[in-house]
Amino acid sequence: MRSIVNGVTVSSHYSKGRERNRSGYAEMWKQADKEKEELFDLIEQVQKKLEGKGNGRLSGLELRRCKWDHVMAQVQETSRQWKNSPSRASRAMRCIEKVGENSEAFKSWLELLPAGDYGSIISGVFTIVIGAAGRYTKVEDEIFQALADIPEIIEHSRRYVKIYADLRDHFLEKRTFDLFRSILRTLSHIMRFFKDSTFRKFSESILKQGSYKEELTESLVELRKNSEKIQEEANQCQQWRIFKQGNTLRQIDQKGDQGLHLLQSIYHLLLTSPILGANAETQGVNGDALGHSLISKAIAAIAASPSNSVSEHENIVHTSFGESHHATTKRALARDSIRKAYKLLQSLSYDPNTTSVDVDTYLKLGEALDEDKKARSVAMIQNTRFREFMAEYLASSSLLVNGRADISSAEGMSPLSLVAAKLVRISEGINSPSGSPYVVKYFCNQHPPFLSYSAVSPPVELMASLLGQLLDQMIEREVEVDFSMLTKNIWRKIEQSDLKVLCDIFRELTYQLPPKSVLICVINELTRYEVAPFMKETDAIIGRLARLALRHDEIVFKLLVTCEGRALDISKYFANHIVDLGEDIEPDESAAWKISTMGG
Repeated sequence: MRSIVNGVTVSSHYSKGRERNRSGYAEMWKQADKEKEELFDLIEQVQKKLEGKGNGRLSGLELRRCKWDHVMAQVQETSRQWKNSPSRASRAMRCIEKVGENSEAFKSWLELLPAGDYGSIISGVFTIVIGAAGRYTKVEDEIFQALADIPEIIEHSRRYVKIYADLRDHFLEKRTFDLFRSILRTLSHIMRFFKDSTFRKFSESILKQGSYKEELTESLVELRKNSEKIQEEANQCQQWRIFKQGNTLRQIDQKGDQGLHLLQSIYHLLLTSPILGANAETQGVNGDALGHSLISKAIAAIAASPSNSVSEHENIVHTSFGESHHATTKRALARDSIRKAYKLLQSLSYDPNTTSVDVDTYLKLGEALDEDKKARSVAMIQNTRFREFMAEYLASSSLLVNGRADISSAEGMSPLSLVAAKLVRISEGINSPSGSPYVVKYFCNQHPPFLSYSAVSPPVELMASLLGQLLDQMIEREVEVDFSMLTKNIWRKIEQSDLKVLCDIFRELTYQLPPKSVLICVINELTRYEVAPFMKETDAIIGRLARLALRHDEIVFKLLVTCEGRALDISKYFANHIVDLGEDIEPDESAAWKISTMGG
């Protein structure tokens, strides 16, 4: 039954829901295991038979690791042998040539089959049959034609192969499985011929058996029917995808407008928000601390639980958040996802309160800044490049701000640290119709090198904190996280604080955020880590983050790095995206007012 959806004709089962859980796909493919193993047994028998007759070329072939490249090598070898043999200039030779001519789409299709030996068994039959061609003289018309028909049928379904590669739809997967089984049946008939026949002497008599020839023909008919069904299914799938893409593009455009409005709102608040007193700031922090304390309890509970059970810990977070953040709660995360999330946070030694305390510290210290430093804070906010970065450019981007202060004589906190803290607090607390950004931050001056007894280097602690903060917010907003990348080996490297792995996981999580989300990453006073022996790790982190900001088009990733003095080697990752505040910035009467009215 068909229906019209926004002008696109689709089958009714498409409009009722295309995506289904792929957990049942593996079970479906296992249904063919018995037929597959029976065919492997046939191939092995034929292979031994050929070896006994002196065909040494096939003796070393590992059937369960056979690839289509082995088939093509055998096609070339057989063609070379027959080239100067007029007696073999027959339909068999033409059929073998057709296998080579139609191999591209068939090879692509084989590579899309599930992992394991699903593709190997098909390649194995082709290699064995083409390699044995010279030993059979009366099989050209039926056997080789049937063999050549298989890749030719897939060649005619080339469009389906491309669609299947791009979109693993549930119904298309089922049609692909049916096509695979029909190919197995045809190949089984072909291999039975080689198993049952005696070389040269009785091959013709087997083909003359009506039942054998009828079964072979019927298997090819079934194969062609499945090919036609799969092409129709692919067309339906493509039409549904076009319909969905149209909706997605409309949603992305809408989200893009919302993202720009969100960034503009943050920048506007940074410039003009009325002053918030100490009490208001404390209340905001306490609100965050409530959520963070719940996360901390869950992490501690997971760590203490020998069975890694998550049901009680899941309730700790979701029941409490349901009471305090009911408006933002949409749906519960899967239990396994929750368990892995908290296990990861615990492995990172993540403390959700640390960076919030850093922000509080700088906001309070900022009240005592002298007029010169206040002027430099205002100069950063009013800088054209900073405004463009924050409020005019809706795309992932990075910005390095150098304060150009004389570090040797600088005292007290950096004015850029105050701007960073204010920006973070506004971004975390904004309540806009356009939503709220994800915010990760790190204040390196609050975690100076050489003063910690941790076995982990400060740059690695920085990256672990950014990763933990992002995952923490994804849990709170109930973003469904796919942890399939966390293999046993990866878990071991996380426990070893492998920096590359931490960077890779952070990158993977950014691609799992809802499309067009805004992610703001603020790293303050990074020059503290641009010293031996941390230079290499610091360079690796900023290099990874800057490349992410350069290439990420799924979300809007804003990377802001600030330095009171001047960044050293990491400057190379920012090219023309650098703000150098002049040394001759003069305080004016409005500077103090601007600072006091930056959002609290």
